Amino acid sequence: MNSLIVILLAFAYVIVVIVVNRGRKVTARVVGLRRRAGLPDTAGNEISVSTWNLGYAGLGSASDFIKDGGTRMFPPSRDAVRDNLAGIVATASGLDVDVMLFQEVAGASPLNYWIALDAALARLMGDRQYWFRHDVSTWGVPRPLRLKHGSVIASKVSARRAEIAPLPKESGPMLGLVVRLYALQVVTIAGAGGGPDWVIVNLHLSAFDDGARLRREQLRAVFAFAEARYREGSRVILGGDWNLILMHSDFESNTPDEFLSWIHDLPRDAVPEGWTIAVDPARPTVRTLYKPYVPGENFTSIIDGFIVSPNVEVVEVETRDTGFRHSNHAPVIARFRGR
Repeated sequence: MNSLIVILLAFAYVIVVIVVNRGRKVTARVVGLRRRAGLPDTAGNEISVSTWNLGYAGLGSASDFIKDGGTRMFPPSRDAVRDNLAGIVATASGLDVDVMLFQEVAGASPLNYWIALDAALARLMGDRQYWFRHDVSTWGVPRPLRLKHGSVIASKVSARRAEIAPLPKESGPMLGLVVRLYALQVVTIAGAGGGPDWVIVNLHLSAFDDGARLRREQLRAVFAFAEARYREGSRVILGGDWNLILMHSDFESNTPDEFLSWIHDLPRDAVPEGWTIAVDPARPTVRTLYKPYVPGENFTSIIDGFIVSPNVEVVEVETRDTGFRHSNHAPVIARFRGR
């Protein structure tokens, strides 16, 4: 009888966990924002911003991924994750910019063999205002199996406002359990001398939605938010992993078409008139994961970068050539000037 009770309780617990996780929604409540005393509270007429998808420290050059046509759900080894983490920390420490945007920042979980990228990044950014927002987490799941990862904004300038703007989500849960809580992570930095605010947006759009239909829906929400802030007089910088080709390229590749089903162009008619796409055309920002990285074989493209409002001038953009050694994405660094 006691065994039956235990089984029934365990079954009820699993049902509750599934129902709660599938029913989670984006909230506007900002949590996890770490402020630092002594930071300037305004930015001048120029500002530098970087964006980098860190691949939860599990998608280095030795990795393939099952959703992208590969065979693995997990990294090749714990040592590979440690090497990825060390490389991420070394590279990120050399990104000398005002505001840093990161995507796919993960806590310790099975996906990265319980090596906490989020904690290492928080330590590295100890002198910055730091904000981690999870878009994937598993309520009620025991700690060894728990997932928690999302995006980070780390700034040398104190933001006067931080907010979350929800984006459309997938119709079904991942792995039958987890709902990804897509949203814009936004900080507003006051302009010096009463000048226009800088609104910096960190985004990560859907990747494997059929026909990019969800991505197009998310784009409409992105630009509705951005144009509203621009009309208020702010300078708006949208940065992150768009999961859409921002600029066509002819980087060498022999990847079979069957592994390119998730690749779609950014629809140009979705970009408001006068807004500028800011990328480095010389280097790719992402590589496919149907197999470990081989230069000239894996398909590479430009899907990470920035789109800025008409009152922002793009001064320069550079993609760092990391050889995709520690992540399947490369960091992009840009400098902007107010018009």
